[in-house]
Order: sequence, then structure tokens, then C-alpha cells
Amino acid sequence: MGSLHVEPERRREYIDLLHKEGRVRDFEFKIYRKDKTVTWVSVNARAVRDETGSVLYREGTVQDISQRKQAEEDIVIERDLALKLAGMCSLEKALPLSLTLR
Repeated sequence: MGSLHVEPERRREYIDLLHKEGRVRDFEFKIYRKDKTVTWVSVNARAVRDETGSVLYREGTVQDISQRKQAEEDIVIERDLALKLAGMCSLEKALPLSLTLR
């Protein structure tokens, strides 16, 4: 596997923002773990510059936010199901749909 980042364009966005603004807060993207599974992370970082303004290195923290992202996805699925059930005019039509929950 060549890249840690699932979406290399998000890494470019992160680097560009960091170099332009000098820091990033709560920048979210997906990465590959060592076992090749995908996980969501949130990064807070700052660019450390030399006296000419060139970026020497980046320092910050990375937090695994996979559980939060899964919970957000679950909420959307449940909301969509609730809206579909609310639009049903009879219990006979709603019951099969409600049984399709994960």
C-alpha cells in the first residue's frame, strides 16, 4: 500500500490549509491502519516555521473518531427509516420496512 491516506486529495487540502493558515483544527479524513482497515481521524496541528517563514515541520495530535462517525451514520439511517415509516399509511406496509433494520 503506497499511501496512508484513503483520499490523497484530502491530505493535499490539509497540507495546503496548514501552510496557508499556519494551523488546522478538527481536520477530518480517512486513513488506512496497518491491517489495511479504514479509520476516521481528526487532526489538530500547527506548522513550525524557520526565520524565513518556510515550514520546517508539522506538530499536533491525531484522534481516532471512527466511533463518532459510525454513530453519525447510524443516526442518519434511523432518521431516514423513521421518515419512511411516518409516511406509510398502514401498519401492514410499515411492518416489513421496520423489520429491515440492520
